[in-house]
Amino acid sequence: MKTLFLFLSLALIAFTCFAQNNFEPGYYIGNNNQRVECKIKNLEWSNSPKEFDFKLNEKNATQTATIDSVKEFGITGSSKYVRFDTRIDRSSMDMDKLSKTRNPSWSEERLFLKVLVEGKATLYYYSENVFVRYFYKVGDSTLKQLIFKEYFAGNNEIASNTEFRQQLWMEVKCGDVGMDQVGNIRYSKNELTRYFQKYNSCMGGKTEQVNKRSFANQFNLRVTPGITFTSIAVKDITTPERSTDFGNKTGFRFGMEAEYMLPFMKNKWGLIAEPSYLYFKANGTNQLGNATIDYQSIEIPFGVRHYFYLKDDLNIFLDAFLVINTGITFDSQILFDYQYAAPVIIKTKGSIALGAGVAYKRISAEARYSPEREILSGYPNWFTDCQIIWLIIGYRLF
Repeated sequence: MKTLFLFLSLALIAFTCFAQNNFEPGYYIGNNNQRVECKIKNLEWSNSPKEFDFKLNEKNATQTATIDSVKEFGITGSSKYVRFDTRIDRSSMDMDKLSKTRNPSWSEERLFLKVLVEGKATLYYYSENVFVRYFYKVGDSTLKQLIFKEYFAGNNEIASNTEFRQQLWMEVKCGDVGMDQVGNIRYSKNELTRYFQKYNSCMGGKTEQVNKRSFANQFNLRVTPGITFTSIAVKDITTPERSTDFGNKTGFRFGMEAEYMLPFMKNKWGLIAEPSYLYFKANGTNQLGNATIDYQSIEIPFGVRHYFYLKDDLNIFLDAFLVINTGITFDSQILFDYQYAAPVIIKTKGSIALGAGVAYKRISAEARYSPEREILSGYPNWFTDCQIIWLIIGYRLF
């Protein structure tokens, strides 16, 4: 069973490495102002890019476009970047390297800025590791940076230049927005995004959060039947003659999976709870006679899942679980057929499980492996070698 799971894992890892470099539909606008439809290698840039790879179609070779040759590019439903020649405050955000002046340290640069909100007022974002800056434009006005700077004031106390709030109050204000509302805004992506969306709505124009991929469901519910490949061997260290290997056995399981998609990282992470029923029954022999194991339980794996999106309806995923035993074991036990042999009651401890699978539309298939499980926790003289592989078919109800 270890060989099977190792093969599945290596195959999935290799496929994942390939899949992560997929090209997605997009476009770019060159210096000649012509828009070119293409496929762009989506690296989900954590740092603002200086270049990107693209293909005109699947059969063409990969080309590289730079910030000097492209004015704008975007990946459909994912992100949009616009080139600007602008000034940016390069004051350090590192607490050990803060300056002693309140004023920004300006630098004239050519940058790709990521569009966060687009409308009457547009919000842009630039990042380099922990270095973050926000920019804005209102209508046809000149691009400006929203100014925020921390610096050392007297006695080495840290003070903040929060001029961005005054900029919002003077240039990006609509309706009954009060100074107290603007005065409480933090220099953060979420709060600035909400503010610009509210402003655009107030101005009666169209507003769009460009960098957020649309997903219909934040919560998924699946039925998850499947089969199990289980091997169990028990060892009695006080009476070794009773040690029994029950071998490998194919069984069945049934579960119901609830998944909550975390609203960040393009909905690639999910939290999972999956109450399930497990059944295993087998015979074995030892030096004293025959033994029978009847193992049934209801357990709840709690886990985290990561998706790798290949197409709109196709993805692969990896997951990891902490399997919690509910204590409902249906009088599971090991029985011995020789005289004066008391049954051994099965009590299962928590365990871990690792899984990998593929999903297409509503259907999913997964291989999951539990490398070690203790099922005789109530007996200090007994040890178990219990390993389980699940092959699970899922159907998403909603």
